[in-house]
Amino acid sequence: MITILRGSFFRKKEIEVLLGRVDLRPPKIIVGISLTLAGEDAFPHGAITLPAILDTGFNRTLEIDEWHLVHWAGLRKEHLVSIEKDKSHEGRKYDLCRANLWLHRTPYEGPRTPRVRSPLLLENSRQVRVMAPMGKPNPRLPLLGLTAITQNHLQVMIDGENSRFRAYKSLRLSLSELYREFFT
Repeated sequence: MITILRGSFFRKKEIEVLLGRVDLRPPKIIVGISLTLAGEDAFPHGAITLPAILDTGFNRTLEIDEWHLVHWAGLRKEHLVSIEKDKSHEGRKYDLCRANLWLHRTPYEGPRTPRVRSPLLLENSRQVRVMAPMGKPNPRLPLLGLTAITQNHLQVMIDGENSRFRAYKSLRLSLSELYREFFT
């Protein structure tokens, strides 16, 4: 197995985002992600990192409030490829969109923190649930769900006693994945 990401639970009571700070209820496992347009094969220089809660109880890939999409990721829903529009869940509307989802290989530190290693494209997770705005953003941070973990053959180990987590990728990598892993 190759370690993709490791870190400790986020214990701070607030987190830095592109437009200020957000209050948290720690502990949380917060990872850095980036969203790019579906047609982009390489990670674009200058893409913004945004925080997401790694939520193994969430059975989707990624859920993001439209406000976060615009203000934190710098994307507009209209620029994403729409899969389904005007869906509804528990009285709230959402669109299912196609986008590239990138998982950063270091715990989230801030929106412009320099990257030590290039992020991992979650190739099998291209569907993003964009929630229609309604008052304050809900969820408070984007949620990266269990589906993103399972679809991309990642393994997550949570050490509750020491407040640490680790994400691994199976060694069953293609040659291009091996090259990216060791040379980028």
